[in-house]
Amino acid sequence: MYLLGNRRLRYERQYERRAQVIAKLSELLYLMQRGLVSWASPFQSQDVGRDEQRKAANEAFFELVIYYNSNAVWLDPQTCENIDSVIETVWTTAWDYMDNLNERGHPQNREGRDASIRL
Repeated sequence: MYLLGNRRLRYERQYERRAQVIAKLSELLYLMQRGLVSWASPFQSQDVGRDEQRKAANEAFFELVIYYNSNAVWLDPQTCENIDSVIETVWTTAWDYMDNLNERGHPQNREGRDASIRL
């Protein structure tokens, strides 16, 4: 009985830790999304601090990446694949967006506008 109880306790702790990691990742995903939407929104006035928005989105993105890489061991492989896909998509789309910004930080062509919508 002792061995079974000990094993059950170990699995309960593992699932509890996984739940904590997923909860924190959900929070960080939301913050990243909010930062990206704020930065890449095509419906902004000309006087918005675009560089500040970019920095905030960048910080939120890397906070998510660092936390995820530090805690991926607690997640199942399919969840890791999904998060890896989101990170890769955001990374490549953000670069596409940045490459098409004019000097005031607004998309200068259709590719930049399309990237802002994808973000």
